[in-house]
Amino acid sequence: TIEFNGTGGLMEGDFGTADINVNMDPALDFDANSTEEHVLVADHADFDVGTGAFSTSWWMKTTNTNEFYVVAKMVSAWPGFRYGCHSDGHLQIQLNDNAGVNADYNGDKNLDDGSWHHCAITLAGPSGAWKGYVDGVLELDETAPAYASLDNSNGLSIGAAYTGGEQPFDGLLADVKFWKGTAVSADDVKILASKINVDPSLLSIGTTNLKGWWKLNDGTGLTAVDSSGNSKNGTLTNFTGSDYWQFDAFSVNAQGSG
Repeated sequence: TIEFNGTGGLMEGDFGTADINVNMDPALDFDANSTEEHVLVADHADFDVGTGAFSTSWWMKTTNTNEFYVVAKMVSAWPGFRYGCHSDGHLQIQLNDNAGVNADYNGDKNLDDGSWHHCAITLAGPSGAWKGYVDGVLELDETAPAYASLDNSNGLSIGAAYTGGEQPFDGLLADVKFWKGTAVSADDVKILASKINVDPSLLSIGTTNLKGWWKLNDGTGLTAVDSSGNSKNGTLTNFTGSDYWQFDAFSVNAQGSG
């Protein structure tokens, strides 16, 4: 018996007459049309970026044509940041320090096509490089404004713009990572975009600055376990029923004879 586990991939060869077991991980299914489903991670200093560098990345699959956000830490009247997609389906990055500085940029690639896409955002700090990547390719290359601190007392929201669930994501999310104190390099982004749930220890930056890693493949319950080792679990908020874990994210393409 040949067994495939985890995040799948491509294996080629002669499998003969062997039985092949495919064990797929689930992804978290958000339904924006129901009750503003989102994952809330409690406020913590690890997510207060101030004016320092930080980075985040995620995998998503959506056909949502409304403006939505995937990773955000802000209050409705600012300060903070939020990353997601504009209503045109393009990557959107936004920050506001509530002290007169607001910045908002959109990419060009359509992300609402129903296919899986990897997104990564890196910010080096005020007046520093602010980059957005889609599927490992540089999509946004901006210079951030000279903003003041982005800190606030709200938690980190996954799948919505605010902790109340406003401007929610609709679709499948997986493998959300958050780094504080570093802007992930372009080479590391390519590794992250190579497959879902890449081991962060493979990156050149290591895991010291990794403050949260929510695989969103728990498969049961209302807790999004933090796999970074920092115990910053998220709470599935406004999720109802039992069908919000979907086995769609991962596949195995077995080519050979037998």
